[in-house]
Amino acid sequence: MKSLSTLLGLSALASSCLAAEPSGNAEFVSKMPGLIAFWTFGEEAGQARASSGTSQTIPLQEVGGPIGRVEGGPFSGYSADLSGRQYFRIPYAMQMLHEAAGVERLER
Repeated sequence: MKSLSTLLGLSALASSCLAAEPSGNAEFVSKMPGLIAFWTFGEEAGQARASSGTSQTIPLQEVGGPIGRVEGGPFSGYSADLSGRQYFRIPYAMQMLHEAAGVERLER
């Protein structure tokens, strides 16, 4: 019985380790025509979250407090952990990039 519980414990540990393994193809996303920004959310709470995969780097601002991360995202192995009290904001100056790409203006 002890070996069965050890095996189950190791299986659970292996599953949790595998859950954080990125499964998405960031290179494929980065090559999409018309891509404006691509965030992977691998940064820890409070760190700058800048887009990648395009010629312009577009930052996200955390609003309502630091936004943590949880395991399981498709590109960095992490996802943003939103509690319902925080959100990300694209600074107004960066919205001009969206307009230049033909995307309707975002509300401030």
